[in-house]
Amino acid sequence: MAEMLSQMTLWHVISRAFASSPRKDAHASQAAGQQLARRRLSHLPEHLLRDIGL
Repeated sequence: MAEMLSQMTLWHVISRAFASSPRKDAHASQAAGQQLARRRLSHLPEHLLRDIGL
């Protein structure tokens, strides 16, 4: 159960990092989202972060 919750949390973080924003500053917003996702997923190995584009 804990593993499933962890995976759901990871999916939420990853999907937010790649969600497009309709605002003008979409690029800045996306970069900020990717930094946030990278911080939250910092426990993962570097090669996995690279594989998902962080």
